[in-house]
Amino acid sequence: MRNPLIAVVLIFSVVAPTLLAQRPDSRPVTPPQERAAAAPRDENAEIEKLIVDALAAWRARDEAKAAEFLQKAAAKLQARAARNLGTFLPRQAEGWTFEEPHIDSGSFGAGETAMQWSNANVSATKDGDDEKRANVQITNSPQLYQGMQAMVAAQTQMQAILRQQGMDIDVKAKNGFQVLTMVQDGDANAWIVGKKIAVTISVSGGDRRLLDGVVGWLDLAGLSRLDG
Repeated sequence: MRNPLIAVVLIFSVVAPTLLAQRPDSRPVTPPQERAAAAPRDENAEIEKLIVDALAAWRARDEAKAAEFLQKAAAKLQARAARNLGTFLPRQAEGWTFEEPHIDSGSFGAGETAMQWSNANVSATKDGDDEKRANVQITNSPQLYQGMQAMVAAQTQMQAILRQQGMDIDVKAKNGFQVLTMVQDGDANAWIVGKKIAVTISVSGGDRRLLDGVVGWLDLAGLSRLDG
């Protein structure tokens, strides 16, 4: 690898999806036009009750019970966040066959160092060419978002140098997101970062045209509203 930062980029694109795919869920995603009805009508009441119960337990000095209620509330909030992300996954594109998306949420670690995440992921294969495979992943994990944001900032600062080294790299702003795309030696990747949402795209056997097409699958205007 000619540049150590390129190695970091490629490692990030492999490690992050692996961590976030620990507990895949093959349940179908609600189409975008049904986003308003994605959550059960009584879900808000359930979450609010858990928070109220946690506060009551806290005031009664039952820390264990308060923590239990808050953990249940957090799990429901994370699940809803994942469903919301999932509505922005591409579901079809001409010339591609899509797999069922994976929508999941969870946490790693415990205590103050715990990493909470909500994740939506989908893969597609180019019709007639199984070697060309695209993967799109959307996450709101603060830790992964922060790592990707730092990586995109570093690559943006070095884009002129990387181009001189033969890297096909492009950085642009779109709908409030910073979009970094890279193509080298048959590997095509994109990283899209907003205020709290990050998108990772990889296209095996892809070139610039193919990568730009996959990036175009995303409704960044709609996703920006969720990004706040």
